[in-house]
Amino acid sequence: WFAAEPLVAADPARALELGSKTPLTKIRGLFARRQGALAEEAAGSASGPGQPRAAAGIGGLVTALGKTNDASYQKEILDSIMAATEGKSGLTPPHGWTNVYAQLSASADPDVVAKADAFAVRLGDRNVVWAKATVVSDAFAPPAARQRALATILQRRDFQLTPIYQKLLTEPALRLDALAGLATYDVATTPAAIIEVYPTFTPPEKRAALSLLAGRATYARALLAAIKEGKIPSADLGASVARQLRLLNDPAINQAVTEMWGVAHDSADATAQEIMRWKSVLTPEKIAAANPSLGRATFARVCASCHALYGEGTHIGPELTGSNRADLDYLLVNVIDPNAMIGKDYLLTSIETKDGRTAAGIIQRQTARAVTLVNQGETVSLARDSIKSIQQLELSLMPPGLLQGMSETEAANLVSYLRTQQQVPLP
Repeated sequence: WFAAEPLVAADPARALELGSKTPLTKIRGLFARRQGALAEEAAGSASGPGQPRAAAGIGGLVTALGKTNDASYQKEILDSIMAATEGKSGLTPPHGWTNVYAQLSASADPDVVAKADAFAVRLGDRNVVWAKATVVSDAFAPPAARQRALATILQRRDFQLTPIYQKLLTEPALRLDALAGLATYDVATTPAAIIEVYPTFTPPEKRAALSLLAGRATYARALLAAIKEGKIPSADLGASVARQLRLLNDPAINQAVTEMWGVAHDSADATAQEIMRWKSVLTPEKIAAANPSLGRATFARVCASCHALYGEGTHIGPELTGSNRADLDYLLVNVIDPNAMIGKDYLLTSIETKDGRTAAGIIQRQTARAVTLVNQGETVSLARDSIKSIQQLELSLMPPGLLQGMSETEAANLVSYLRTQQQVPLP
């Protein structure tokens, strides 16, 4: 591959021919992926007369699709096409796409069909959109078919799909993706639809719902009203949601967050006092009497959406298994003052879209056409032409105040678990 890679740009057609024939299946897909990346780079750097270069690159991949019946290779090419066209709008179907799409639609592999449908939707094929929307809405359709259809229509930015997503909030197998669909649009009825079924959500679904509701000022007001009325537990307004709400820069919302959550200690003196207070609470005797199994449950609820410990959790933030967890000072400084020292890979980025959405997280991926952010509640990909501003903040993805909503016993249990040397059972 190191020998062949430079030749993809020099002779794309020959490269795809070689990729389709090589017995080295582990590198076969690299030819398509590199050509897709070259098309993406051309689209990002070119304008006006230069734009056909990108179309030609995608067209070559479509031609390669039509020449193979190998489902695995078809999926590799389709993945490359989707990566190359991420965040694009107003795409013109490549030459020969109609015939190739008909061929792919007849595939016995449902993943090939789903990926082809997703690209057709990205090309603006409304017939596919509404055909898949019908499948999604059919309660008697096979669950797997409904999930694939939902993944397909999520490729289309169309606020008319909102009622479909709202109805799916009652269906456990589909509602996490439905929340991702709802996050894209500013629709007045969405907050009430989410709040009504919120008590039935799982913890990951609650995090996604809260992230969604905290992303727009109008939605945030509905969220805060629901907390005030007891429809959403105030304990669910964790540190990350509180900070997301403050990033909206709305004085009324900031005041409500302060009343419900408390004040964010930004000064060094206040932070030092907070660390000393918890150090006086979390005495060796208190930690020795704590329950690490209950601490593990707290970790799963509060920390595992970003961190992994003993192989469990996610890897958005640093892996904790090998860290200096036995040192109480180390733990308290990192939990109470995460902004004291921030790795460059964990700096918070805030993006405001043209339709009033604010999304915050760490940048997972950037292309010429889109930016993908990941945070505690969601992964969101935003087209650059929908972005109003991007700001990298001198803040850690991990918000301060994680201990603020805990009792002393809960905090002691969590610290006890974090200081263990091997996994303990859940309670």
